[in-house]
Amino acid sequence: MRTLQPEIPLEIMDNSVKQLLKEATAFADRTDFMNYPQAIIDLFQEFEMLLSIDDTKSPFDKSEEFGAFAYDATVLAEAMSYNRTEHEPIVDDLEIIANYCRSIQTKLKQSMETKDFGWALHQLREGKKVQRAGWNGKGMFLVLIPAKECTSQNCECPDALKQAFPVAVPYGPYIAMKTAQDNVVPWLASQTDVLAEDWDISIP
Repeated sequence: MRTLQPEIPLEIMDNSVKQLLKEATAFADRTDFMNYPQAIIDLFQEFEMLLSIDDTKSPFDKSEEFGAFAYDATVLAEAMSYNRTEHEPIVDDLEIIANYCRSIQTKLKQSMETKDFGWALHQLREGKKVQRAGWNGKGMFLVLIPAKECTSQNCECPDALKQAFPVAVPYGPYIAMKTAQDNVVPWLASQTDVLAEDWDISIP
């Protein structure tokens, strides 16, 4: 089988898309689909063409193509699964292809998102940690600390707060930063942070 060369413009690909395409391409290269029925051969050839992305198409159009292909592969796998024993290798390959296509579709859609401050806030509310590419400090990221109540008797806080709240101290939610100095402090956004579009998920 020919070696596939995915041609996606670098500006619309993140590393996760590149890795998925690399894995999907390797899978297609090593799959001996020529021994399969013609319908499967046609689908695999379409899969090959799908991996070689036309850079004149938008990421949205290509993500839709990957999604449609994943649906077709899933339908065909379900149609052949009535005799799973006989068709098990074919069904397995179709399911693998469908999963690759769904994953690539998702990653392409994510790559089109404007990762502004609103996007970062949404990620924080989902429990994720975020950072900016423009930050120079190593290992810096933000997390959302949820609201909580601390009983005044057990609360490690100034006496003034215990006097103001004799039963329980109600702490509101706030955004905290893990700093380059390896400590955690409350964080306040600057104008630059609010207007930036280089936010991303922080990966360990």
